[in-house]
Amino acid sequence: MKVGVIGGTGYTGRELIRILRRHPRIQNISVYGRNPGKCMTEEFPELRGLYDGVVLPLDPEKIVKDVAVLFMALPHQVAMEMSKPFQGKVLLIDLSADYRLKNAREYEKWYGIPHKDKEALVQYVYGMPELFRKEIKNARCIASPGCYPTSIVLAVAPLLEKKLLKGNSIIADSKSGHSGAGKKLSEMLHAGSVSENLQAYKVSTHQHTGEVEQTLTHMNAGKKVYLTFTPQVLPFDRGILSCVYVDLVKPLSQGDVTDLYANHYKKEPFIRLYNNKAAGANPVLPTPKLVAHTNFCDIAPIVDTRLNRVTILSCIDNLVKGAGGQAVQAMNIALGFNESEGLNV
Repeated sequence: MKVGVIGGTGYTGRELIRILRRHPRIQNISVYGRNPGKCMTEEFPELRGLYDGVVLPLDPEKIVKDVAVLFMALPHQVAMEMSKPFQGKVLLIDLSADYRLKNAREYEKWYGIPHKDKEALVQYVYGMPELFRKEIKNARCIASPGCYPTSIVLAVAPLLEKKLLKGNSIIADSKSGHSGAGKKLSEMLHAGSVSENLQAYKVSTHQHTGEVEQTLTHMNAGKKVYLTFTPQVLPFDRGILSCVYVDLVKPLSQGDVTDLYANHYKKEPFIRLYNNKAAGANPVLPTPKLVAHTNFCDIAPIVDTRLNRVTILSCIDNLVKGAGGQAVQAMNIALGFNESEGLNV
């Protein structure tokens, strides 16, 4: 099988190449972009000897003839300008946010511009395997989830499915490595700003809020679920730790919640749960280092019986389970491959 990547010179594109080159079903990887002829090792010297190809021209007619699967690793607002020639002609997996929101008005609300391909929104399946595996199996256009939404939604899904959420809102704060902001330099990402510092940003206005609310509302039979969200950047390269706070409709013990999560995720190959039934005051908790360079989401729900509240800690690598790895996982499902192919490390 031959696959293509548009936008391979960003962090997500680099991660896709690293994952795809070890996939046993893939014969050839082609990278396409607006800088044809540039060798990928010029952008990422660490790919030397792993992927020495050059960027190929962005010629849609040729691309659809050359590849069976096309990943679009482009910035938000750019992907929707380039997707149309590929829709319905290849298995198209978009890693931007441009096709995640089903309502064009919601897209404009959170991203600040009108959607330029709103008619195509209904074609895209939300590519979170743990929630939409059946839909992914028959999909030809897949919108790969964002990194923050992946960590937050997977954290709260078991409680929401059992209708244990009190009220209609949750709170999440997420600490991210600086690679989550991409390669484009900003003042917040200068060494002097990142080093020995912690920075909150876009408090209660982050664009991923709409994506999380859409997904949780879908799971809640259409009844609106709201998110209060505070993202933060820390001085490490990759990874996300999300702390999600949920009030319960009835008292549950640590054992009850641990068993609930175990039953919900027992068949999921990339969910690792922390069993704290007997941990008492010393629970075992996930950290970003434990998931680095993997497609795992590590989850630990901790019950506060005093307040009838659960704090769920959820960790992913933002470039793998939060981007390239989850996209390849969805590709495997859509093509009928073993879901874990190319992703076990």
